[in-house]
Amino acid sequence: MTFNTSGSYAVSLTVSDGSTNSTKSVPNYITTTGSALPLSEGFEGADNPPIGWKNIDNGTPGITWAKVNSAGGFGLSTYSMMFDNYSWNYPGEKDELYVKRVNFSSFSTIKLKFDVAYQVFSGYSDSLAVLVSTDCGATFTKVYQKGGTVLSSAGSGGNNFVPTAAQWRTDSVLLNSFTGQQNVLIAFQNINGYGNKLYLDNINITGICTAPALPAISATSTNLCIGQSTTITVASGSLNSALNWNWYSGSCGGPLVGAANSITVSPAASTTYFVRGEGGCVTPGSCTSIPIIVNSLPVVNASNVSGCSGTPISLSGLPAGEPLVCPIPITALQQAIPIVTPIITVAAPHHPRQS
Repeated sequence: MTFNTSGSYAVSLTVSDGSTNSTKSVPNYITTTGSALPLSEGFEGADNPPIGWKNIDNGTPGITWAKVNSAGGFGLSTYSMMFDNYSWNYPGEKDELYVKRVNFSSFSTIKLKFDVAYQVFSGYSDSLAVLVSTDCGATFTKVYQKGGTVLSSAGSGGNNFVPTAAQWRTDSVLLNSFTGQQNVLIAFQNINGYGNKLYLDNINITGICTAPALPAISATSTNLCIGQSTTITVASGSLNSALNWNWYSGSCGGPLVGAANSITVSPAASTTYFVRGEGGCVTPGSCTSIPIIVNSLPVVNASNVSGCSGTPISLSGLPAGEPLVCPIPITALQQAIPIVTPIITVAAPHHPRQS
């Protein structure tokens, strides 16, 4: 089964005995969107690996990451995850520990931090890599790899390494190139070199939520007549961690009139419009506003409309003394000046009597 769109999906099971069917449905049973940040895992729970995590045994069966109680990060906990390279002589073999899927869609800065402990066994070198996938594990991008003395947190030593509290190190990786992704899979990959035991603990993934910038906005026109429209646009400003520009009328956070970079409005009266970045991890803040003035159509009054042909007609408009912003509609003139259809009488021509 393939899901091409991120989201949550129901599952139904139908059982039939040939004549009667029984169906059980469970809503939101399958989700293709990763867990929200932050993620923190210290392996102190009962599950091995933790719920949502997965051991990937790519090579020799049974050789995988294992939860152990022989050492915890910096001596501050009981458990950690360990790969026993010391006991297995399969150079180049790669096995992964998959972190449960996470959602990066709301963050502009994302950091992975983890505690690692490793000691080089003379003449042998193991490696640790961190891989990231945004297509459910079909392909991976390597974002971290250290091996041998570079990976070591405790120099070189003897066999069967068990770290002391002082033999741990914290490493970190920025994952900003994956911002906006809703379904991110991270894998810790052990690359065997028949060297020594490798330990991981306190895996943390955090996102830095950056508030949107206060935008600058513009309009095709801020002075309208009734019935006209204008397009208001965010001219500049970054959403950062927000997801949408939300537009409101009357007040910041008032009636929502649109969620886009620009909106087209045709207000019936003068209205102030507000916009701000919202969604994702951000807390809604201040808005930028722009007033749109709507001018009434002029009212036309006429006098002397019943005079004879050639009699001047006097027109007056409201509001008096104000500049004419909106054109006088022809319907207003037609209502003010009745259109009279003349009645024309044609008499027969008169000819003198002939004698």
